[in-house]
Amino acid sequence: MRTEIVSQEKNLVAIKAEVEADEFQKSINKTLNELSHKVTVPGFRKGKVPRRVLELRYGKGTLLTEALEDLVPDIISEIIKDYELDLIEEPKLEIETMEEGKPLLLKFTFYVTPEITLPEITNLEVEKLKVQATEEMVNEAIDSLVEKNATFEKLDERTTTAEDDLVEISYATQILDEEGNILKSHEPSNTILDLQQEGLKEDIRSGLTGVEIGSQVEIDTEIDEEFPEKDLAGKTAHYSINLLSIKKK
Repeated sequence: MRTEIVSQEKNLVAIKAEVEADEFQKSINKTLNELSHKVTVPGFRKGKVPRRVLELRYGKGTLLTEALEDLVPDIISEIIKDYELDLIEEPKLEIETMEEGKPLLLKFTFYVTPEITLPEITNLEVEKLKVQATEEMVNEAIDSLVEKNATFEKLDERTTTAEDDLVEISYATQILDEEGNILKSHEPSNTILDLQQEGLKEDIRSGLTGVEIGSQVEIDTEIDEEFPEKDLAGKTAHYSINLLSIKKK
């Protein structure tokens, strides 16, 4: 096999390969032999199916393509080794000539690792940032750490929720269409909900305010247009909520 680089630009290398006619013929004969042993043709034993019958069944072009596919992996491996190519993806193949009795002419485009020229590190200048931590910044950092590491304890002083409470709940969710049919449902799960949190729907906040511990509350709320699952926007979310306890941080 003969090969030559025909172009090289950045990380693209185009290489032509010429496979001798007799080498291509060996691959064709191998393909014919394998097909002859695989196919079942009435009137012929496996391994004895004539070439003309195989050509009628599969077409000569298909046989040549099968022979080519058998050769390509070895051709690519040889080119990579000879030219020491470091590929970043599979090469692109173009067939220039593929005829029985003639050399097989192929063109490969290889995508290789680009060459990178690093600058002299002594020529790099970086401005060093000076950060002055203010008392306000320190206090914010401390408050953030306290918030992240907070624990929740049961509040025993009262049994009715207020609008600024943390409440422990068990809830199950159903998504309903306009006729009240269930589109989706989720198994019950537990969470601690801050009734003061920003973004909490007012339907849920008011529905859980002034409720006795141990009560079950049914709340319906409309799903926002900004909801990630666009097909559910505008539908009704039905919550069955059991109020387990009031918590304090």
